[in-house]
Amino acid sequence: MTLKCNLQEIYAAAHSPNGEMVADPTGRYVYSKNAGWGIFWSWIYKIANFLGIDDFAKNCFERAMVHTHRLFSEQLSKVIESCESYETNLKKRYLGEKICEKENAAHRQRISQWYRNVAPFIRYVKEGPSASLTRIVSTSFADEFCQKYKVPLSEGSYSTLIKRQRRIIKLEGILKLNMPVNLLIKASKKSPLCRSEKESLKKFVRKINDDQQNIGVRTLHHALLNVIQRAKKFSFDVPGAIQPDITTLEMELLKIDCPVILQKDPKHMAKRNFKSGDSVVCNHRLLKIGERLGTVHEGDQNVVFTTDDPNVAVVIGINAVLHPLKRMLAYSEGWGIQSAEYIDIDHKTGVALVERLYDHLGSFKWTSNSNLINSVDEDVAMPLWRLLRWFVEKNSTPLNFSPKYLMFDRRGILKCLKVTTKGELDFNSLVKFADETSSGNPHIFRYLMQKSELIGHKYAKFYEDILKYAIKNEEESVQNIATSRGIIDHRIIGRGKEFEKEVLNLKERCMKQIKPERLLADPKVFEQKVSEQLLTSYLNSAAAGLLPDNLEKEIIAKVNLKNRLKV
Repeated sequence: MTLKCNLQEIYAAAHSPNGEMVADPTGRYVYSKNAGWGIFWSWIYKIANFLGIDDFAKNCFERAMVHTHRLFSEQLSKVIESCESYETNLKKRYLGEKICEKENAAHRQRISQWYRNVAPFIRYVKEGPSASLTRIVSTSFADEFCQKYKVPLSEGSYSTLIKRQRRIIKLEGILKLNMPVNLLIKASKKSPLCRSEKESLKKFVRKINDDQQNIGVRTLHHALLNVIQRAKKFSFDVPGAIQPDITTLEMELLKIDCPVILQKDPKHMAKRNFKSGDSVVCNHRLLKIGERLGTVHEGDQNVVFTTDDPNVAVVIGINAVLHPLKRMLAYSEGWGIQSAEYIDIDHKTGVALVERLYDHLGSFKWTSNSNLINSVDEDVAMPLWRLLRWFVEKNSTPLNFSPKYLMFDRRGILKCLKVTTKGELDFNSLVKFADETSSGNPHIFRYLMQKSELIGHKYAKFYEDILKYAIKNEEESVQNIATSRGIIDHRIIGRGKEFEKEVLNLKERCMKQIKPERLLADPKVFEQKVSEQLLTSYLNSAAAGLLPDNLEKEIIAKVNLKNRLKV
């Protein structure tokens, strides 16, 4: 405790206005002169000076500083010994060899304690000692000022090793178990794991999940990263072999189910507060920040900024792990539509550079007012219906496929802001996409549905059958209709049941919006006319399993026109 207390006092004094210090008469403890015991001993030394005891305060302080230095050196020597032993044990663990857990725990505790007690002061020294600190230390160590940090309290070449080991030790301390480093290295290279190894790795991930509130993504990432770095240093692999990779490892843990990797990192997210004119560095490339694109919402994973390079945007995620994972996902599993290309990622800072996309699909204004689509609209609509048709042909729908994520690059190529991966065919989502993309323009919607051939799909015919039975008040279960069409997709059948209710409600609303006194003499004839118009309008809209927003008004208007009635 003496070393920790003395370093804290030196740190405090170096940050005080005058930076003066005193020691106790035993020459063991140092204190800031203007606080606590420092005030008391200052008065004692004034009395000593008055009594003619010269240099008493100075001699006590020099002895205390020498004592502090000796404690530092002694404890550093022990920590270095523990570091070397821990490193040896770590190497054995990589090879799957057994180690003495009790001995390893003692080394781990010593390294951790050293880091807690000394690291804050060491970081302060490395940042560049202040004039106050230089004055304090020069009192006792003038001959050692030629050292790198001008302070004789340095871990030397072991500084980085202690820091890296501490990051592994920190996670192991929270989990209260050793990391399965040999399995993690295998996973980082996608090496095959036997059944027991897979279960051990899953057990490790479950333990992380249980303690995720105490761990956080930063602690986990730093520990995993240093496991990878130590493995590379040990050079187990033969030349040309696949090297362990941190992003591959984190992707494998994510597949097992490790949501900690997707947590927000408050320290990293603080970097998202850029202002126009600020500078940002990504792997030694310096860029000027421009405007922030879009409005930032609480749940957003990314904040995007323009830069002084018109082809490059800066993206800051919720943690430093996210973008390397997204880039890997895009390369290995991307499907359906090309995502915005990553130009560079700084793995240390988490800053990502991506290609700048410009025109958002949702911002395009359709101008066609008839079934004859004009050339401007067709240029935008053509890649959309071709994409939809291709999805139907491949019997698949990409995940994350939504108009709000689609933008055009500088060459006019449609790209997605999110990585899209292959999923099962989701017919309903494709129809919804056509509906949302058309932005209420019935001509564009019809064009997309027809050209993509969605309207000719068996699922579209299934919904058409449901509507026909519903408007005729004929009792036929949706399940029976599905069976007759050979449909087993529960999403389609579930939507069919909802669609049946929506059709009946629409018909009822249309009937009610005709004034009773203007009805035809025979209510059944009138109901038949409404049903016929509902079917005609639905088929003309080229919809499939949804009722367009303008359908109700169209039905009422046309029934009124045919019967010369006015609402």
